[in-house]
Amino acid sequence: MVDEPYESDGARLRRLLSASPTILYSLRERDGRLSATWVSDNVARLTGYSSAQALAPGWWWDNLDPDMKDEVAARQAELFAAGRLVHEYRFRCRDGRMIWIHDELNLVRDERTGVLEALGSWTDVTVRRQAEMLQRARTDVLNCVLAGNALGDVLGLAARHVEALLPEVRVAVLLVDPASRRFSVAAAPSLPGEYRALIESVEVGEGGGCSGAAAGRGEMVAVDDALAQPEWSAALREYAGRAGIRSCCSIPFADSGGQVLGTFTLYYGVQRTLGRSEFEFMEVFTRLSALAVQKLRAEKQLERLAHYDPLTALPNRLLAHARLARALERAGGGGSGAVAVLLLDLDRFKNINESLGHPAGDELLCAIARRFEQGLGGNDRVARLGGDEFLVLAEHLQTPDDAVRVAQKIRALVQQPFALPGGQELMVSASIGISLFPRDGDNGTLLIQRADAALNQAKKQGRNAYCFYAAEWGASASARLQLEMRLRRALERAELRLFYQPQMTLGEGGFVGAEALLRWLPEGQAMIPPADFIPLAEETGLIVPIGAWVLREACRQTRAWLDAGLPFGRIAVNLSVRQFQHQDLVALVETVLCETGLPAACLELEITESALIGEVELAVAKLAALRALGVSLALDDFGTGYSSLAYLKRLPLDKLKVDQSFVRGLGARDDDRAIVSATIAMARSLGFATLAEGVETEEQLAILRALGCDAGQGYLFSRPLPAAAFARLPWFTA
Repeated sequence: MVDEPYESDGARLRRLLSASPTILYSLRERDGRLSATWVSDNVARLTGYSSAQALAPGWWWDNLDPDMKDEVAARQAELFAAGRLVHEYRFRCRDGRMIWIHDELNLVRDERTGVLEALGSWTDVTVRRQAEMLQRARTDVLNCVLAGNALGDVLGLAARHVEALLPEVRVAVLLVDPASRRFSVAAAPSLPGEYRALIESVEVGEGGGCSGAAAGRGEMVAVDDALAQPEWSAALREYAGRAGIRSCCSIPFADSGGQVLGTFTLYYGVQRTLGRSEFEFMEVFTRLSALAVQKLRAEKQLERLAHYDPLTALPNRLLAHARLARALERAGGGGSGAVAVLLLDLDRFKNINESLGHPAGDELLCAIARRFEQGLGGNDRVARLGGDEFLVLAEHLQTPDDAVRVAQKIRALVQQPFALPGGQELMVSASIGISLFPRDGDNGTLLIQRADAALNQAKKQGRNAYCFYAAEWGASASARLQLEMRLRRALERAELRLFYQPQMTLGEGGFVGAEALLRWLPEGQAMIPPADFIPLAEETGLIVPIGAWVLREACRQTRAWLDAGLPFGRIAVNLSVRQFQHQDLVALVETVLCETGLPAACLELEITESALIGEVELAVAKLAALRALGVSLALDDFGTGYSSLAYLKRLPLDKLKVDQSFVRGLGARDDDRAIVSATIAMARSLGFATLAEGVETEEQLAILRALGCDAGQGYLFSRPLPAAAFARLPWFTA
């Protein structure tokens, strides 16, 4: 038997300490101060300094994070007052890294000599502290994104959080301009002002420093020695030396399509490489930055969409009304001159679409828009209201003859020949209706209505003409009154019907529900189009009882289908503006669900954007009350009306419906694809599902699938059908 070699207690203790993650040390009182007298050898493994170096006077104080010295010094008194001190602080290692130390000190007095001694232990808690800081940072930045703060504020907050996590680095968040392929500095909180001018002068690519290479390659680039990079420009190397930058690391962030949006670049004063844990939390910040940039771009697109026509880039109906209201305020507040509203549309534009195709018609509308922008000067404002209808607003008019001169200028611009890209040359004309403030009305809605009446009169006079509004033109008003009286009797005579159009998932093509669509079928007569009577019902208030009937009938029919064992998802019912604003809406929905026995989860209510204009707090409260019943809520025709993202994120919605006017252009117009893509991305970031309306072709379906749209409806799947025919659809009966 061989005896075990003898190991002294001291040797065993040194061996155990060398393997321990905890550093032990002692301090003794000398000249009224505590000075280090001993530290375990494993201090070298943690800090890179030997035990002898750690015992040198001032070593601990000199390597404390300068930003924390005041805080640490203020707590030293606790040791003498309570005999114990526990605190945490950052400490700089020999290689320049900052680590978090958990420091525990206990004060004792040597009974033999009476000398005070502090026995302490160090534990590296960097991983825990960084995890806590990262969680707070993630929450702060995400809340900043969702609050709609400016992009510079969001990225500046992210940069400051990174610098707090890695105190030894200076951070720059750079954005890439896809057109110029140059950088713009979104945030650089700790870098000098000259950095911005320098970095914004370089191009994306290998010669553009660490950031340029990372953005060009689309991958992380690390440089150990910034002063020895021959491919960098002399200006970059000179700046690195002057700013004390020794190494750097740049991490790009990209959109969902892989296009690089910008970079997070970390600058070190010593030679360093990014550790694995550091890279993992940098991934969090790059994802948040990509989300912030994409959200801002989507908001800009949607905000522009809210106010500008996507085809011609002219102001749309919403912006036209706003500008007209401001013009009337100026004129009514003592401004000089009258205001004229000139409403025009192109004569026989339908023939152009039918003979040359819709693309040619679109080209013509764009060409006319460009002529109006260039040819209508100073005080004239032009907007496209839809189709081939334009509105021109003219201010500071002294006499009606001034409005005539504007109308003649419009006619001259339209009548010049148009050369389309396909080689066709077109000659067109326009009919123009004119109303004047204050003579013909005191508000924008009335002035537009009367300009429209004048436009109809101009067409009756043979087109290619202009007419002022005249009060005696009451024929159209009489016809409208007759239609209103017939509509009032339509409910009593059971002339209203509901048709149903299926809604399908785009991923697997499965049936998920249907939208109930109102139709008017007078006995023995042709069906009256919804566009002819629904606006009238809205204006007269008839939409409230009609809407209540639609809601009750749709729920009754859906309950009947469920009782028959048919696999039904949700029935979608539109709420008009007046319905939504009616004080008894929530009670009505609750009553109908109770009467029909339809589960609330089977009902989806669709609200148009225009219903949300006005008292936003009331709208949010009403939506919340409806959702509390258990029904789903969808925003219909998204992008064609209000589109205020500041309010959208506050609304308790489940779904956004992409308007068919944008779906129709998929595959033909890049603008429409960009708008639909931005809408889907924005909806996803807010947690909303998406449904595309008006899906008519396989190409549109394929694009919507690729963009990640959840569901769709349109003629590609089925036309709206009466209940009996709808129940025979193959996927409905499967």
